[in-house]
Amino acid sequence: MVNGEKYALKKINITDNLVLDNIKKEIDVWNKINNSANIIKLIDYEFTNQYVSILMELSNGRINLLKLIQLRIFYFVSVFLKKIK
Repeated sequence: MVNGEKYALKKINITDNLVLDNIKKEIDVWNKINNSANIIKLIDYEFTNQYVSILMELSNGRINLLKLIQLRIFYFVSVFLKKIK
């Protein structure tokens, strides 16, 4: 907690170049959409030889992951059903 704000820290082990490339892509996309509504804000990140640490704002329950997954499943099923009609 800093200045009354809570943050989340995501720490990812770098096991190979594919993992590293994917993390770099994630951070690049995140930087592009960082000021969008309903996006968890990227605060900072740090690369070492062994891991990447990503500091982000804490959602405080704004995001219901189960609901998000259900909506994505519903969307893909509805798109699939439209294609087979």
